[in-house]
Amino acid sequence: MDFIDAIKSGFRNYVTFKGRAPRSEFWCWTLFAVLASLAGEIADNVLFDGPTSGPFASLVSLGLFLPGLAVSVRRLHDLDRTGWWLLLVFTIVGIILLLIWNCIKGTAGTNRFGSDPLVGDATGSGKRVSGIGAISLAVIVLFALTPLISLIIGGSIAAILGCQLDEGNVYPCPFMGIDLGEALYVMTVAMWFSIFTVPLGAIALAVWLIVTSVSRRRRSHERH
Repeated sequence: MDFIDAIKSGFRNYVTFKGRAPRSEFWCWTLFAVLASLAGEIADNVLFDGPTSGPFASLVSLGLFLPGLAVSVRRLHDLDRTGWWLLLVFTIVGIILLLIWNCIKGTAGTNRFGSDPLVGDATGSGKRVSGIGAISLAVIVLFALTPLISLIIGGSIAAILGCQLDEGNVYPCPFMGIDLGEALYVMTVAMWFSIFTVPLGAIALAVWLIVTSVSRRRRSHERH
């Protein structure tokens, strides 16, 4: 499943918690959600006083929450696991396990949650589409944009809590008895890593495009 098909599937199955979703669908949707959220944050910063003053980021988050939750449940189903495993996110450490699972290929053939989503239609084409390319693209983009995402999240948290934040000093930011000041400062300073991650991500993206183009041409020649 390619990027466009994954987005279409996400909206088409907006609140569908039954069935299965392959790795490619999950990671392409995740990439789309990250890019859409960044676009909303940028729009709020440009058109309003900040990310907490404008409506775009909130509307994007609200609009993508349910389909994101649904595709996450279907991805677990693809691994023959119940969607209740998503509750691991509340343990914090469980997020690592969920990330590992989402990188694993789903069970081959039919499982208790439905048929294999990578197998062709009922006419029996039996064609399987690899999700490695989609996962690689998602990893490249997330790697390149992680420092910027860190800055946006840190700034948003500071704005919500009414804390002062800049690159030169660490300011206290109490929340439920915990001082988040140092963590928010690190998230802000991490923006400078984009000097390295963005160019490296651009190079990796160029390589990805070349490899993808060559692979498609090779498959096309094999079919003919």
